[in-house]
Amino acid sequence: MPLTVDASFRQFQKDTVDLHPDVVEAGLKTVQRFSQNLNDVLSKQSHFFPQPLPGAHMVYGSFQRGTKIRELDEMNLLVCLDLEDAHYFRSHAGKYLLNTGKSSDRLKQLSDGDHLNSTAVLLRLEELLKDVQGYQHAHLHHKGKAVALYLSDLDWRFDLVPCFRIEEDFYLMPDGTGSWVPTRPISGNLPILNADKSKEGRLLPLIRLLKYWNRHNEAPTIPSYVFELLVADFADSRSNLSWWTDFNVLSFFSFLSSRIWSGINDPSDVWPDLNPFSDEEKRAIAQTVEKARDMARKAIDWETEDKNHKLAISQWREIFGKGYPQYG
Repeated sequence: MPLTVDASFRQFQKDTVDLHPDVVEAGLKTVQRFSQNLNDVLSKQSHFFPQPLPGAHMVYGSFQRGTKIRELDEMNLLVCLDLEDAHYFRSHAGKYLLNTGKSSDRLKQLSDGDHLNSTAVLLRLEELLKDVQGYQHAHLHHKGKAVALYLSDLDWRFDLVPCFRIEEDFYLMPDGTGSWVPTRPISGNLPILNADKSKEGRLLPLIRLLKYWNRHNEAPTIPSYVFELLVADFADSRSNLSWWTDFNVLSFFSFLSSRIWSGINDPSDVWPDLNPFSDEEKRAIAQTVEKARDMARKAIDWETEDKNHKLAISQWREIFGKGYPQYG
């Protein structure tokens, strides 16, 4: 068990927060193998389902950005399909629609009139997944926006999201109501990955550490990607990040207590504001963060002024929970 605060943070990050490197490597290999297997299955169903775009499936989300924390419970995969001669437009209600009037029967049979129904695409994908090697079961997930696939040889699931690439880094995926919603997965990653490079690789570990706190604190949990953007925004507000993790955590708590009241820009320019919280929820988050900030400041005082690492580590354990190591 650690005898210094610095050692306690390093142990916490390595043993509790971060995915084990072997898990990451195995996950990447599984994605490659599964993507080929999925392509083979879908290609054989040429009369019943849109054809896959060779090599176009992509992992997206926190695993792809390097911000996933333990345990690995899911892998998000965009299943990119051939748009054929369908074209998209935005309705007066603001929904994205795919017109299949000039498309093949495999798209028309999944359409309502001339509009490709995203729920019908998901349900057909769910049905076809039974032919995937190692299939255990599958069902609609994320409010009808993805298919959760469980394989018999995995401890985690694939969340499969069928999508159509409209143009470079612009895709349409199911919105849960039968229509489509835009996403720019590459653009959405850039502020976080670029900020990590500019901060000498210190940002991604800090994001993972703080995401653990976000998951376990008593206030309303901030959505994962939104939280990552907030930490990246914090890093961008500073000329550099400290070598000392505890100082970065304290500074972030001070930053977040006021930042949570403002809008959160979507780097992919899809949504005007990613802040999902009401004023009451923002107030609850701010109060929780301020409490954590005061506790963190006291922990740092014990460490730096009193040289009492035992009390400081105990305080950090109060902030992060029982997963944080004890002194000794």
